[in-house]
Amino acid sequence: MPKKPKKSTAEKEEVTLEEIVTITHLRKQKAERDMLHERRMERDLTRLLRSWHKDKLPKSVVVGFSASYMVNFIFDCYTPEEANHLLISTIAKQLVISNEIEHSETIIQ
Repeated sequence: MPKKPKKSTAEKEEVTLEEIVTITHLRKQKAERDMLHERRMERDLTRLLRSWHKDKLPKSVVVGFSASYMVNFIFDCYTPEEANHLLISTIAKQLVISNEIEHSETIIQ
């Protein structure tokens, strides 16, 4: 069987550039897909909260159910590691916004 001719250095660099473009494109698609899930979740929760407000449900029921829904949704859309990171960063952001903690307390040590 004849051997394949070896690629020149220029061809190797060209393949590397093609791979970089492909990886960049795949990362962009993943980011867009993630944003699609986030927008869908935000729309669903907004609609749900409006209906609960209209029905005058107690806050304890509303908060418990919406938290369960959000956690289940996130774990359906992401890997467990990504989901944990997303949940922790979201909770930390909300705690900073509500002035419960300082921003410096959110830094991972």
